[in-house]
Amino acid sequence: MGALADGDFENYSYQGVVAVCLSIITGLSGRAYLDNEDPLKSMKVCGAVLFVKALALAVFIFFMLTLSLTFTSLMTLLWLWRFLKYWRLYKIQRTDESMGSDATRYSLMNNA
Repeated sequence: MGALADGDFENYSYQGVVAVCLSIITGLSGRAYLDNEDPLKSMKVCGAVLFVKALALAVFIFFMLTLSLTFTSLMTLLWLWRFLKYWRLYKIQRTDESMGSDATRYSLMNNA
């Protein structure tokens, strides 16, 4: 309250804004670096740590998305390959059934 009593309202509000920003950045960065003589230096150090953490998180998320999309596309291709393989076998089996049994086919071929 001393700053307000002295009429130094601008300096008081500046210190309050710096203190709030410093506490937010320090809390997010997980650092306890406080320099009472130069709070802007503290904010820069904590901001740098926060930037590095955000960059590491962005890289991690990018690689996780890339891996999950790669895995998903590979599984889709595997499913499609298996589906086409079984579809081909199904078509062959249907063709064989429509032509009759093996004994009928061989007897027709031998009699012709």
